Amino acid sequence: SAIMCMQATSAGPRLRRLAFGSGAALLLLLLVASVTSSSSRRPHSMFFGLSSSFCSATPSKVSSPLRWAEPSTENDRAATADRICCRNHDYAEWSGSWTASSFPKRLAAGETITFYDVASHLPLYRAPIGRTFDEFFDESKAHGWPSFRDQEVIWENVVVKSGGEVVSGTGTHLGHNLPDRKGNRHCINLVCVS
Repeated sequence: SAIMCMQATSAGPRLRRLAFGSGAALLLLLLVASVTSSSSRRPHSMFFGLSSSFCSATPSKVSSPLRWAEPSTENDRAATADRICCRNHDYAEWSGSWTASSFPKRLAAGETITFYDVASHLPLYRAPIGRTFDEFFDESKAHGWPSFRDQEVIWENVVVKSGGEVVSGTGTHLGHNLPDRKGNRHCINLVCVS
């Protein structure tokens, strides 16, 4: 019998038929997966066509210009978005770097900002909700990254993994959940939601 598996290609995933007995094919598939992914952080990438980037699109192409980048740093910010949001699960933009961007320092009372996935453009967060903009901004500034509370999360598009990593529904790395005495706090890279 044949087994179907996903194979990564430059054009995306494609099905590939392995024409072996089912036991031998499974053993071969596991061996190939083990060798192929031994240096990869994403061992399943060969099955989903997610080679070096796991975003649904490349931020430097899809979201250029980034919403809160200074014009003189646009190319650097887009490259940073691609590196941090689509090729990484652990690292972040520099603490406090978001305050040097063109992100608003003030917002009219009652006004909110919607934050979108830099690659897929899905809405992820709406803030501030249940607090003032000054409270949102001050907490974010004190922590070093934009910080969102549960009521500000658009849950159908955000996933918190068991280790605390926060990703969009399409797999874009956003940041981490670092709960404090007030509850969950999503500390998010601004370049991933610009």
